[in-house]
Amino acid sequence: MKNIFFLFIFFSTHVLAQNIERITLDECYNLTQANFPLVKQRGLIKENNVLNINTLKNNYLPQIELNAQATYQSDVTSFPVKLPNIEVTPLSKDQYKATLDVKQILWDGGVIKMQEKVLNTTTEVEFQKIEVEVAKLKERVNQLYFNILQVDENEKLLVILKSDIAARIKKMEGAVANGVALKMNLQTLQAEDLKVDQRIIELKSARAAAIQMLNLLIAKELDEKTIFQKPTPQYESLIGLQVSRPELTLFDLQKKQIDQTVKVFALKNFPRLFAFATGGYGRPGLNFLKNDFAFYGIGGLTFKWNLADFYSKSLKNDLQVMKNNAFSIDIQKDIFLLNTNITTKQQSAEITKLEKLIEKDRQILTLREKIKQTAAVQLENGVMTANDYLLELNAESQARQNLILHELQMLNAKINLATTLGK
Repeated sequence: MKNIFFLFIFFSTHVLAQNIERITLDECYNLTQANFPLVKQRGLIKENNVLNINTLKNNYLPQIELNAQATYQSDVTSFPVKLPNIEVTPLSKDQYKATLDVKQILWDGGVIKMQEKVLNTTTEVEFQKIEVEVAKLKERVNQLYFNILQVDENEKLLVILKSDIAARIKKMEGAVANGVALKMNLQTLQAEDLKVDQRIIELKSARAAAIQMLNLLIAKELDEKTIFQKPTPQYESLIGLQVSRPELTLFDLQKKQIDQTVKVFALKNFPRLFAFATGGYGRPGLNFLKNDFAFYGIGGLTFKWNLADFYSKSLKNDLQVMKNNAFSIDIQKDIFLLNTNITTKQQSAEITKLEKLIEKDRQILTLREKIKQTAAVQLENGVMTANDYLLELNAESQARQNLILHELQMLNAKINLATTLGK
């Protein structure tokens, strides 16, 4: 029966452990990217690009116009002399014309194709702007995630502290009952135990608040039972890496967009060739000597070349504006790289500093553990008061907390460095 009871406890604990959700920092990144509202605009941007390109390609289709006109004029063309045996009927002063005009572009110098490239690049720019905003969210996710990790570690330390105090309380209760210790020492330990409970309540509240904020970013309902796993960044692999942030890709795409726009301006100065055809019905027709309604048709080629930009400053001014915009993007890129490089230097220096602090933390903790153990013996022997013992116990707890804090700070600094580099 006893074995069956232990088996039941084992399987119950195993099932319960399986139901506890675990999450990683990378999973939070992916969920944030998938659920960020701006990401949903990608479909709209893509759809608009398809619509704009289809509209642009309509320029390749024949342009068809139906025109109708009725006029009355004060005079018409007539012969100034009369010829013998020939009578020319004068044209009517009321004239009518209905035409169907068809115009087909044969060559535009490549303007439409280049405009299509500009539209595609514009879409890439809009997509990349979304990537930039998503990348910025990583910093917020990092902050919330590591706040939760720090709360978890602090709670573990308080549990250890509470366990130590509980052990001292149990021994002190026996000593007080036997009359070898003051009741005040027992009450001091009990009061400290209650203070630890308060700190645990505060930590649980802070953890719940951080989880709620993180839930808004990842669009997933995590609870207080969720286990947040520590990331394991490979700091050595980040040393010497170049910045590969989405902002840099955005700058390059914006420069590409400007270059293509400049080419559109240049191609618009090329001559264009059209084919046209006109079919009509009216009075008079093409024969002005015949004052009757008639069908007629005209067809041919049209050559157009706008030479205004060759002597006006319009094109020159437009190109200068594009050149200035490109130069402005180069400046923004340089500023971004400068600020990013400064940040990475600061983060690398912070990691180096924390590594040294952690080494000292471990030495301090080793000494504090020995001091606390000695104080515990002195408390049990009545040589030390409970207040003095708690000073040493809290000093050991603070040393342990400093070590955990610096370890988390170093881990956070490495993740922040990876984020800054775009990894």
